[in-house]
Amino acid sequence: MNLLAPPPPVVEDEDCARRPERVGSIGKGLMVIKALAEARQGMTLSEVAEATGTTRASARRYLLTLIALGYAENIQKRFELTPLVMELSGPRFDTGLTWQIARPRMEKLVREIGESCTAAIRDVDEVVCTAHVEADRRLAFRLPVGARLPLITTALGRAILSDISDDCVREVVALAPPARHTHFSITDPELLVEEVRKVRETGYSIVDQELELGLRSIAVPVRNARGRVFAALNISTDSARVELRAMVEDYLAPLTEAASAISRLNRTA
Repeated sequence: MNLLAPPPPVVEDEDCARRPERVGSIGKGLMVIKALAEARQGMTLSEVAEATGTTRASARRYLLTLIALGYAENIQKRFELTPLVMELSGPRFDTGLTWQIARPRMEKLVREIGESCTAAIRDVDEVVCTAHVEADRRLAFRLPVGARLPLITTALGRAILSDISDDCVREVVALAPPARHTHFSITDPELLVEEVRKVRETGYSIVDQELELGLRSIAVPVRNARGRVFAALNISTDSARVELRAMVEDYLAPLTEAASAISRLNRTA
């Protein structure tokens, strides 16, 4: 028996649950949750069935179960996830808040400054996008929820790392040495520690074209109920259109205000 062989693919059929060491209904239920999570305006029963490859009857059973448990709701024949679903990842990521509740603050920020806004949390040596509001412009920066970026190379990551000591930052860099994505990328470990130290002192991080040419970002920390940094809020823009000076003069104050509002939501949630 080859212990290194990959596991057999999951077969999505009705008797999957009867096979040893598999529970097909869990897989189907997660497919329904994923489909609803990706739908901004909710989904009809038929849309859920089509998206998950199940019959309408099966989709209805999964949806009714999620509603009974409080994870979904039916609004005018469209099914949507409730904020309770965020608690499923709360212990893993220590977010302590619902990004759906924080989203209106991000939307207000985007309307005010006309640039895209992203929220992210840390997962080991990466940041994971938990919410994104896109600006109403053709070349707006787009980052889908769930997207992953290098921790130390991004403004989001450095804002999150600002809550730990210099020695801890050195450990992060040692475990995941940064790649040189552009000629602007900082790869020297001590310079990266210094960049995070600046964030700790100033309260914000700016990364100028280190991850991608033409991409300029500013980020600030978001704190949990204990006052610890657990996430970051970010504005990204085109370096050819917005100068570095304007990132601080025009964007920092409203960005900090939005992050503070989200932090307050977290304390009262």
